[in-house]
Amino acid sequence: MFAALFLAPDLFMLGYVFGLKASAVVYNIGYNYFAPFLLWALVYILDWPSISPTCVIWIAHIGFDRLLGFGLKYTTAFKDTHLSKACPYDINEAKPGAKSQRPQLSRVVITHVPRRKNGR
Repeated sequence: MFAALFLAPDLFMLGYVFGLKASAVVYNIGYNYFAPFLLWALVYILDWPSISPTCVIWIAHIGFDRLLGFGLKYTTAFKDTHLSKACPYDINEAKPGAKSQRPQLSRVVITHVPRRKNGR
């Protein structure tokens, strides 16, 4: 049951059948934290305690997707998310002729380690 409910929010990706703009709207409705908290508020107000685990699983699914790097979608392309726009380059791929975007680590060479006076 948990696995079925954990994968249920992926149904919001069906919006991609209707194009990028509609899909981004539908996907973002299901993948922001407001939707499960709104459902939780309805569960609380209407006293439906059997639905509250669904809210927790939905929030866990959103968090897991964020952990994997899937964020809220832009209307430009499926891979354009609010997480990928924060880093406009892929640190694993360098553009031809461009300097590496990776931070350079300085080398520290220890040539002499002084001994303590007691010989250890």
